[in-house]
Amino acid sequence: MTDETRPRLALDGWLGDPVEINPSVGAGMKIMTVDEWISRWKQNERFPDCLSCGSTNTKEHHFSQSWCRGKKKFESETICADCHMWSWRSYA
Repeated sequence: MTDETRPRLALDGWLGDPVEINPSVGAGMKIMTVDEWISRWKQNERFPDCLSCGSTNTKEHHFSQSWCRGKKKFESETICADCHMWSWRSYA
């Protein structure tokens, strides 16, 4: 895959400002800054650092835990508030 065919999101790391769908706001959509969008999320205390830039200013977007044959498995996806890159971790 070349830079011309690669999606813009993969090249720049961020496609645009997030949009919240909220019927009580104007036409039902509110354009937010990244900081406003991630302000409701919490930090993963076990892995607070960003895998791209090393900053600890991250917020967790996705977390799940499951058990397979008695073994716990955790998955965590965080976004860095400094570089806006995503970090994905899976650990047991």
